[in-house]
Amino acid sequence: MKKIGWGVMFFLALLMFILAGRYPTLNPDGYFPEQKTVYLAHSTGLLTHIIGAMLAVIIGPLQFLPRIITKKYVHLHSWLGRF
Repeated sequence: MKKIGWGVMFFLALLMFILAGRYPTLNPDGYFPEQKTVYLAHSTGLLTHIIGAMLAVIIGPLQFLPRIITKKYVHLHSWLGRF
């Protein structure tokens, strides 16, 4: 059951990563029309926010892998959490 839960969580994280992948291209056609002017005015902050969120979404499920939580890899677990 744990493997199924982790698999679903990782699949959803990967799906979010893929869907958010259109934004770092800075292509204005991919932005919501209502927010296009705001996105273009704040592209640096927006890009930093999007890339950070994409990394967090992909790294997050790895924190729940039993091998990473063990004492042997506790430093890896801690650094992934900080990242």
